[in-house]
Amino acid sequence: MGDSTENGDRVEQLTWFIVRWIAEQFQREVGKDAEFAALGLDSLDMVRLTDVLAEHLKVDELPVTLLLDYPTIPELAAHLASAHPAK
Repeated sequence: MGDSTENGDRVEQLTWFIVRWIAEQFQREVGKDAEFAALGLDSLDMVRLTDVLAEHLKVDELPVTLLLDYPTIPELAAHLASAHPAK
């Protein structure tokens, strides 16, 4: 399997991880292309999601501005997949 295929799989896995977490937290459907601002996440929710992602990725921490820097689920998933490839 090539690197681009592995990265694509990683993006997809992270996308669905984020979608499921938000859907569970807010008890609502979440589209995989959603913008975080449109979902109504407040700053505490963003910090919680960032913490959950850091734990999922097995890193000490992620920047608290992550969801502002990458304001949609696909943008965030693509960034995380490239910055934190699967081991």
